[in-house]
Amino acid sequence: MKKILFVCTGNTCRSPMAKALFEKTIRDNGYNNELQVFSAGIYAGRNEPASDEAILAMREYDIDLTQHKATVLTNQLVRKSHLILTMTGQQAQFIKEQFPQYAHGIYTLSGYTSDVHDVVDPFGRGINLYRETARQLDGLIKKVLNRLQAE
Repeated sequence: MKKILFVCTGNTCRSPMAKALFEKTIRDNGYNNELQVFSAGIYAGRNEPASDEAILAMREYDIDLTQHKATVLTNQLVRKSHLILTMTGQQAQFIKEQFPQYAHGIYTLSGYTSDVHDVVDPFGRGINLYRETARQLDGLIKKVLNRLQAE
């Protein structure tokens, strides 16, 4: 089973949204038994809930994030992941520097899909930016799945 890890800064909005959207996409496409998905934050506070706006934005996709608890990025998570997708280039670079032996499997989410834009951090910036971030993540997630299917 291939393990995919989504990483952002605090693991309260972008990476849990990406994880949830990816899980929904693989479930809808019949890939439940082939892929396992996790999320973490480089500077996450343990067990912090998803932000209220992330919860609201995901409801529009029929996804419930109310049970999400933030997870700190650890050596164990990095080691067990086949693919690590970050929201920004800075995050990817940080993880590569901390775990150089796993650099071959670390990408920005947009870079893995041949896009060039970081996923903007909506934290504290209102529901409309969360919705925009959710749309961006949804589009990128579909491209990730297409690439994984092709490999």
